[in-house]
This record gives sequence, structure tokens and C-alpha cells, in this order.
Amino acid sequence: MDTLNKKISEYYDKSHPIYKYFWYNEENLAMHYGLWDSKTSNRSEALINTNRVMANIAKIKENEVVLDAGCEVGGSSIWLAKNLKTRNVGISISKIHIQTAKSFVSKFGLDDKVKFYLMNFTKTRFSPESFDVVWATESMCHASSKFEFVSEANRVLKKGGRLIVCDAFLTKNNYTEDDRRMIDEFCEGFVVPNVETKKRFIEYLRKKKFKNIKFFNMTRNVLPSAKIIHDRCKIALPIAKILVALGIYPKVIEKTAVAGIRAYELIKKKAGVYGIFYAEKGLSANLV
Repeated sequence: MDTLNKKISEYYDKSHPIYKYFWYNEENLAMHYGLWDSKTSNRSEALINTNRVMANIAKIKENEVVLDAGCEVGGSSIWLAKNLKTRNVGISISKIHIQTAKSFVSKFGLDDKVKFYLMNFTKTRFSPESFDVVWATESMCHASSKFEFVSEANRVLKKGGRLIVCDAFLTKNNYTEDDRRMIDEFCEGFVVPNVETKKRFIEYLRKKKFKNIKFFNMTRNVLPSAKIIHDRCKIALPIAKILVALGIYPKVIEKTAVAGIRAYELIKKKAGVYGIFYAEKGLSANLV
């Protein structure tokens, strides 16, 4: 495992108790930001909405095989299996994520529908054209090379297969010094090596000959979740600093709190955009 992947794995292994007790539950099993709409009444519903919105955009059907690339604790794979009767494979480089995901699959009796493996989503061990859908919820951001992620997705997708990515993207190349500092703190806290621009990500998709490329701007929908995390991190940061100084918690907890604050601030400043990319594997690509 290279240095970056080791850092990402250690981050999730160390921060998992925080996510477990303060963010996800057995209803949603989600560690990402949630999407809100007019019918959403609470945070758990928003987290589940992310699955529903992505599945609708990707037009996922019963018995399709879905690769959950960066599966967290298995929430999306389990939701797809339960609600759409898909067959699912989840991968992560975090041992705790895989162990936790496997325990939930057994608990829900979905062992025949969902499998989890410790694996890097830019260098999988799957055969070419193994999946109908490659699904990534706030995981692609951890790839040092987003093009490598797109290339591997293209390799393992069947012809006509679909790529669905929900993540944050930059909207320009040049930022003020203050904006850049905030972006750096966001990246450091969440162990994100870089945040890609929308324009460059589209170029990667085109280069690998994806077609019917679409982007759905979900920034307004994610804002309530970002505000909740911002407010919780504001309260937690002073406490985290004390616990880190006493050696009770690792430094990563303090940095994560800062990152949670910066994420909301960056969205409010329109320094980035949060959304969903959809693309189909093909021989040519056209941006819709």
C-alpha cells in the first residue's frame, strides 16, 4: 500500500468511531453528506436520498451488477440490494469499513446479494467488463489521480455500462490566497490529495470515450447537511483540541473538525460545486 492510501486507510480507521456515534446509523449506513429536497424531514432521510437520486440518474435495474467503489460501511450497496434487487460488490482500502460492512450484510441476510473486498478502486483485481454500473459516493476525491479512477472504471464496465459519481468539484483554476488556504485545510482534514475541476473531470471522461456525459448540480441540496456538519464541528473543535493535547484522541480528529467547517464555508463562497456526474461507456463521447 502506497503512502497516500495508507494515510487514507488510517484516517478512516481512526475516525470511524466519530462517524459511528455522530453521523451514520443502521437505517442509513452512510458516512457521506446527504441530499435534501422538499420532502426531506431529517438528516437520515437526506443520507438515504443520495442513494435514491444516484440510482434514479443511473437508471439501475434489478439484477444488474454494481461496483461500489469506496463503499464506506456498505450503506449504498445494502440499499441497492434491498430496494432494487441488484447484485453488489463493495471495495474499500479501510479494513474497518470492510469488516463493518460485512457485519451489516450478514445482519440483514444479504450475503447472496452483496460482497465486500479490501481493494484499491484505481487498481482492482476484477476482470474487464465485469460490471453494469460503477458507483462512487464521495470516494473518488481520495484518488490522487482522478484520471486513473476513470480509466479503471472504464476497464471494468461492460459496454454500455454506466459510471455514477457524487462528489465535490472546483469550478475554476485560480483562487484567492484565502480560498486556497481553506481548500488546503479541507483536503488535509479529510485526507483528500486534491479536488478536481468539473472541466478537467469532463476531459478525463471524454479521453476514455465515455458518452452521454451529464452533470447534476446538487449544491443547494447538500447545503443543509454541510451546515449541520459545520455547526457540529464548530462545537467539537475546542474540545477536540484539548483531547488531542492530552493524547486521548489523534490529531486527525482536530483536522477533521476544521475540514467540516471549511467545507460549508467554501460552498457558501461558491468556491466549489457539489454534484453528480453520469456517463456511459462507449466508443465516442458527447457532452449533454
